[in-house]
Amino acid sequence: MRTAGALVIFLKWMKFFYWGKLFKTSAYFIVQLYETVSAMKGFIFLLFICIIAFTNFFMIIAKNKREEEAGYVTNFVENNFVSALLSIYLLSLGEFAELDGYTEGHDRQLAWVMFVLGTLII
Repeated sequence: MRTAGALVIFLKWMKFFYWGKLFKTSAYFIVQLYETVSAMKGFIFLLFICIIAFTNFFMIIAKNKREEEAGYVTNFVENNFVSALLSIYLLSLGEFAELDGYTEGHDRQLAWVMFVLGTLII
């Protein structure tokens, strides 16, 4: 019940934020925020494509590892694609805690190269 309540309260705050357009002092900033987000659509699309590309790469090379070796991506959930997607998203934010899995396996040099490319591109 608290989860539903938290979501409803969050949506109410978003509605309150939207009502800020009614007042002259806050309308300028809300319109400016809307225009900024609208201008970023192309960038967000390309960022999403880059994240999917690196996710696909690491998901495929993760299948080359033996079960006893640490993985290139952290298993956040049961779905391998979602776990790889979350790992690459965290990489894009600068979270490098999952580097332990890069020291073992057949593709560790290639994984390091793609890790560096990922940090530069994303």
